[in-house]
Formats: sequence, structure tokens, C-alpha cells
Amino acid sequence: GSALLSGSWDKTVRLWRLPEGGLIKTLKGHDDKITSVEFVRGAEHIASAGFDGVVKIWEVSSGRLLREFKGHTDRITCLNVSANGNLLASGSTDGTAKIWDLPKGTCLKTLEAGKLGVRAAVFSPDQTFLATGGSDTVLRIWKVETGEWQREFQGHTREISSVDFSSNGRFVISSSTDGSVMIWELDWEWRFGDKKGDGT
Repeated sequence: GSALLSGSWDKTVRLWRLPEGGLIKTLKGHDDKITSVEFVRGAEHIASAGFDGVVKIWEVSSGRLLREFKGHTDRITCLNVSANGNLLASGSTDGTAKIWDLPKGTCLKTLEAGKLGVRAAVFSPDQTFLATGGSDTVLRIWKVETGEWQREFQGHTREISSVDFSSNGRFVISSSTDGSVMIWELDWEWRFGDKKGDGT
């Protein structure tokens, strides 16, 4: 794209023009440090969140705050928007991940995704699954439609800091503060078998 998005501990969201790097817009409205920002719907909107525990949705063209999603009881550590732009996932140090309906502004599911805190949450390319990881070192896979836990993978020895799906949705990649990156295969047979996985 032609723009870059940043969120800062100075409580602002900034939109930058590429490639020259000029500042386009500064958005103010958070009460505390910002930890995550995402473009929504082809950069028409921006989602931001942070230490104040609130997800804010902004209109890019006007810089106007459109909506706030409240429900987390501690700071939000991560955001992810589904490929179709209709769903937003948020992870928090309150131990939950939430799935939000962006057009309606409602919380669809609250997932108990790790008592020690969620550091990463990402949708599969087809929006069928959500992967979460965090301080308890466990990678979990959830079914978005039902909010049901589907499988967990264990192998990291310290906090999981990021997760992502491969473009075909068959693999999940996780990185950790233990210095390792792990690739996990979703062979789909797990739907009918053991729900626990081993690291590769």
C-alpha cells in the first residue's frame, strides 16, 4: 500500500505516507500506551488498542473515532482483522481473546485462551479458525463460528510472542521468547482424533 500505520506509547496513532515518510494524520483518543494497530477494509478504517483495554475504530479519511469495543479487563496486547474485514480478534493480559463483529460492533465470542495472558491471535485465511498464543507457552486453535477449542500445540519453553497461518491455512507458525520458531501442521485428521500436538 501507499501508507504506513503506527501506534505508540505516547498514546497516539499515526498514519504515514510512503515512500517519502511524511506524516498524514495523528489520531488521539487512547488513555494509555498503544500496543497494536491494524488497517480495516482496505485501509478505509483503522483499529487500535493498548493498555487502556479498549479497541477503537477510526475512519481514515476524516480521522473521526467511529466506535469503541469494551470488554477486556486488562491491557490489550494484539489485534488481527480477518481477510474479509468483518471480524476482529483481540488478545489481552486478562487471559482472554475476543472475536468482534466489526460492522455491528458486538462481541461474538470470548475465549479463555490462557490464564497468564494472550500475546498473539490471528485468523486463518478462510476465517474458520483462530490461533492464539501467550505466556503459558501453549498454541491453541479455536473454531471461530462456535468459539470451541479445537487443538493445542506444546513445544515452546517460554512465552509465545507471535503466531501466523500459512497462506493455504495448513500450517501455523509460532515464535517465542525462548528464541525458537516452530511450524505446526494442521493435517485435518486432528478433527477426529487426539487434540494434543507435539512440536516439530
